Amino acid sequence: MLDNLRESIHQYKLKQKLLANNAKLKIGKNSDLRHPEYVHCSGVVTLGDNCKLYCWDSYQSNVFDYKPQILMGGGCPRN
Repeated sequence: MLDNLRESIHQYKLKQKLLANNAKLKIGKNSDLRHPEYVHCSGVVTLGDNCKLYCWDSYQSNVFDYKPQILMGGGCPRN
């Protein structure tokens, strides 16, 4: 029970941090975000209810030698 509360508080803080850095971003309820510091939005972006957005900077004990990025919105380059 206490672990669930801690996880909920942690998820709330992550969402607030992401929203503070991306003013035109809207996040639906019950969304799951991992490492939102690597997410950047340009323009208006909406993540729907129950959205899962994961950006990993390591796998098991291996830390990647680069910083991952998720770029979203109208001003983002496309490949």
